[in-house]
Amino acid sequence: MIIDSNLHSARVLSHHVLYSDKVVLVAREGHPVLKMPPGVESLNHYEYTLLMMEGASHTELRKRVHEMFPERRISFSSYNLVTIAALIGSSDLIGLMPARFFTLLSRCWPLQVVDFAPLREESVEFSLHYNKLSMRDPVLQSVITAIRQAF
Repeated sequence: MIIDSNLHSARVLSHHVLYSDKVVLVAREGHPVLKMPPGVESLNHYEYTLLMMEGASHTELRKRVHEMFPERRISFSSYNLVTIAALIGSSDLIGLMPARFFTLLSRCWPLQVVDFAPLREESVEFSLHYNKLSMRDPVLQSVITAIRQAF
């Protein structure tokens, strides 16, 4: 079992969408961009982080982000959102992350959301993925059911 925002497509796997989350643009508290009028022109002066996902996940979202920020310079990438949050909190880098992760990680680092209207409608889905044969095992079936009901 895995909870992931990637879409895994294998015949033996089943998935259930648990929740959808907004995507937010994040900078450190006191970042100069927070005092500027929100817009692509203001944001083009800064470099970005990038969460690297395995495979070709979120291709549509990545395409729309590239359309919003065609000149986006990525100077740091990681497979770990905690590492990205720590770096954003201590530098002038800007990054994208799901809103729930922002809420959690902003308790650890001084992060703020950069209000950028084109991102308000963007979201990412998180799903529970599991082997279909898991439903034959009563214990795994109850775990899967409990996870689905919790969301």
